[in-house]
Amino acid sequence: MARPRPGLYRLSRALRRVGLVVLVVLLLYVALVIYSASQIRPASSGGSTSAQVDPNGTAQLTTNVNLSNPGYFAFTDLHVALELRLPNGTLVGTGGSPVESFAGGTTGRIPVTFWMPLSRTSTTLLTHDLQLPMRIWLNLTYASLFSVNVGTSQNYSWGAPLARFNATPGNPTSETNGTILVPVAVTFNNDATFALTGNLDLVVSSSGGVVCSRNALDVSTPAHGSFDQTVDFYFAPSCSPSGGSIAMTYTGMGVTYAFPTQRLP
Repeated sequence: MARPRPGLYRLSRALRRVGLVVLVVLLLYVALVIYSASQIRPASSGGSTSAQVDPNGTAQLTTNVNLSNPGYFAFTDLHVALELRLPNGTLVGTGGSPVESFAGGTTGRIPVTFWMPLSRTSTTLLTHDLQLPMRIWLNLTYASLFSVNVGTSQNYSWGAPLARFNATPGNPTSETNGTILVPVAVTFNNDATFALTGNLDLVVSSSGGVVCSRNALDVSTPAHGSFDQTVDFYFAPSCSPSGGSIAMTYTGMGVTYAFPTQRLP
């Protein structure tokens, strides 16, 4: 039986050692990549950098997502997606970012644009400041080897354009021509990050449902502004507003919203 040549034996043993070293290095490299990728945490920077309302009644907002890449490797083909829901779980907005790249050991911000159709949930988004549950997904290729999908949840502070809306009737006074004057003070705060424009139609009816008087207001407030204006209603003596109601409808920015009818004293 032929005995193995010493040179071939030594070469085979050396190759096995080299292979073992390469395997260990690869395992360490993969472990380092996986650990570094696990440290990626997208987070909203809070607040919108720009906002507008499209003619179809959809609010288009651009915010920033903060991103930190603490690892040693770059990630590419980066795309951020998000969705927002009402507190009851109803989906009200979706958005995304352009595709970007981040070098290792860097931090930065990625602009994300999302859309919220105000007309679909006008009773909530127009009049209520809310903390909307927001889900952020991060899709990327890490170290040119691995596809990574990272998700996180947090809240988005939504400011309503007609927040704290109130119509307060004043005391009726008799005019010299026999009519009755009732002033109504209309106030609200625009807590949104976009300007509010539109028209407010107000109708005052008697206790029997007969329309006594109507008037309209042009409403225009900048972002984070306030509105405070009094509108006068004149009634014929035969149509008393006492015990009646006032109905108000806002029309503007592609949205029509009827406020709950308010009873008059």
